[in-house]
Amino acid sequence: MTAAENVCYTLINVPSDSEPPTEISLKADLEKGEIKVKTEALKKVIIMILNGEKLPGLLMTIIRFVLPLQDHTIKKLLLVFWEIVPKTTPDGKLLQEMILVCDAYRKDLQHPNEFIRGSTLRFLCKLKEAELLEPLMPAIRSCLEHRHSYDRALDYLSTCIDQVHTFGDILQLVIVELIYKVCHANPSERARFIRCIYNLLQSSSPAVKYEAAGTLVTLSSAPTAVKAAAQCYIDLIIKESDNNVKLIVLDRLIELKEQPTHERVLQDLVMDILRVLTTPDLEVRKKTLQLALDLVSSRNVEELVIILKKEVIKTNNVTEHEDTDKYRQLLVRTLHSCSVRFPDMAANVIPVLMEFLSDSNEAAAADVLEFVREAIQRFDNLRPLIIEKMLEVFHAVKTVKIYRGALWILGEYCSTKEDIQSVMTEVRRSLGEIPIVESEIKREAGEVRPEEEVTAAPAQKLVTEMGTYVTQSALSSSRPSKKEEDRPPLRGFLMDGDFYVAASLATTLTKVALRYIALVQDKRKQNSFVAESMLIMATVLHLGKSSLPKKPITDDDVDRISLCLKVLSECSPLMDDIFNKECRKALSHMLTVRLEEEKISQKKESEKRNVTVQADDPISFMQLTAKSETSSKEDQFQLSLLAAMGNTQRKEATDPLASKLNKVTQLTGFSDPVYAEAYVHVNQYDIVLDVLVVNQTSDTLQNCTLELATLGDLKLVEKPSPLTLAPHDFANIKANVKVASTENGIIFGNIGKRETVSGFSV
Repeated sequence: MTAAENVCYTLINVPSDSEPPTEISLKADLEKGEIKVKTEALKKVIIMILNGEKLPGLLMTIIRFVLPLQDHTIKKLLLVFWEIVPKTTPDGKLLQEMILVCDAYRKDLQHPNEFIRGSTLRFLCKLKEAELLEPLMPAIRSCLEHRHSYDRALDYLSTCIDQVHTFGDILQLVIVELIYKVCHANPSERARFIRCIYNLLQSSSPAVKYEAAGTLVTLSSAPTAVKAAAQCYIDLIIKESDNNVKLIVLDRLIELKEQPTHERVLQDLVMDILRVLTTPDLEVRKKTLQLALDLVSSRNVEELVIILKKEVIKTNNVTEHEDTDKYRQLLVRTLHSCSVRFPDMAANVIPVLMEFLSDSNEAAAADVLEFVREAIQRFDNLRPLIIEKMLEVFHAVKTVKIYRGALWILGEYCSTKEDIQSVMTEVRRSLGEIPIVESEIKREAGEVRPEEEVTAAPAQKLVTEMGTYVTQSALSSSRPSKKEEDRPPLRGFLMDGDFYVAASLATTLTKVALRYIALVQDKRKQNSFVAESMLIMATVLHLGKSSLPKKPITDDDVDRISLCLKVLSECSPLMDDIFNKECRKALSHMLTVRLEEEKISQKKESEKRNVTVQADDPISFMQLTAKSETSSKEDQFQLSLLAAMGNTQRKEATDPLASKLNKVTQLTGFSDPVYAEAYVHVNQYDIVLDVLVVNQTSDTLQNCTLELATLGDLKLVEKPSPLTLAPHDFANIKANVKVASTENGIIFGNIGKRETVSGFSV
């Protein structure tokens, strides 16, 4: 028996004027005294044992001279005495004298008085020693089958099973564990107790609800049971404030989803699962969205998309936070996956997501751009809508990476004359006045006409609607220089020296110009459009080679723009085919390969979840199965207990050598003069370090000392004494550390003679 299972001793105040009785006097009173004297002596023995006295010499005296008595008061006191007296030796073995006590219990269970039988039954409920209870099982069973209700004390649970929900939470937890173990050992008892588990799902204690839901799923795989347990888990996630609890319960929902028979039930609860998104924690939201995405089907995808669209819109209305951008990115990716799996939903999703191309968060905008690129390639019917929305938000794009991707999409998929002209208009609008170099030189020299300047900002409102004055700082607010903030987006990127976007611009203009030539038969309009495109490329090239940008143009970008100029000047069919057909084929091939990889990964996951039953597998019939086989499934409570004790596998519990080796911590290096490793043994509030010290030198080490120190609520009980190590000799040093709280602590130190030989940290 471990120290945790011993009785908790209580200090009882004894009058100071009274002398404490001695063991000899108590022994004399118990042996030769009358009933009244023996009663008083037994009371004194009980008080002394409760105060921590062992009194081992009185045990046999009480068995010989007090136990045979039939006095009811003494029998009551004996029940208290046998409850508190230590029944095992220090090594955990049952005392031999307790065999005699066991026979006395058996006689009391067969006593004709119902009160004695009932009191003995209540007392036996408090015993944990299996060696004492096993011989008494026939007598206990006969008492439970007795016609008198007083003797059927343990049948109380059966009579009040409908009132379990009124019990305290601690008792409810014990009942849940008891029901699980009974049904695990005897599956035929499930129908008897499953209603009680259903009732406990409505308990006011979150711990009881959690355990009841887990027990219900293990006892029954019926859709109603799975739905009730899942609903209980969802309520716990929403109502609990601790994010760790939310993550643990979410993991249980994910485990339910892994069962193919349970997945269909959880699909009906997707809307309830999405209620968890009200939690501000990003990790909880991430797991929730992934779970909802795994459960989405054609029956609930429309509702899922509506909820996610609302969440996306909410992220625009809340105060910007570090997690807000990441959450928006998660929502975009989830909507992307839904649209790919269910193409009918893409038309509803695209208008909402396109607004985020102008978002300052580049990661979320990049995810939207990737989704738009995939959607415009796969869904031909959505191309006009995507092009229209892209042209609307094009001028508001803030980051160069998104601007570059938007340029590529417009150049690749604008196929009508009107769209091509709109692209050229947006490019000219974003580029500003050309030639760029001349206009920038004029701007620097201040020769820009007043009507070309951006209108001044309106005067600030100094009086509110309530008639009060607005507080205004006397300090001038810092603003970027007017010359910088007046620049259009594309010109600003080029002036910052980012000419990679210029290469993308040249490719886009080349594609739309070649497509415009094929659509318009008027030679004058063709030449005009091509000339305008070449002028833009030439002025960008001129800007890159000037000293105006912060960074000069790279040779790669110069080559790319020069190639595009040459293609437009020659207009060969080969170049037309490469720019307008081969580029799109490459994108289509990349998306096809990615889709195939996703299908393969999904197929592997589904194969893992699906339980494969071979044709020659035996069929298990419940009625024909042996009792040992029905309970072959792992006991979840036992597994959780082993995990809490550090034994994640049952094999480790049966193999003490493997368990000990896992607890060995290396303290110094193998090449150090003194090698040390420690076996860490934790026993409640005590940590014992068994340190093996090895002298790896050819010299004798005198006064070799293990010096330890602690951080946190840890206290070193005694300092290890120095020792002498012969060449290549070893020794074991033990150190005791007392733990004062459950907070983290650090044990560190060094091994040395006169100076530190090697340091380590545990």
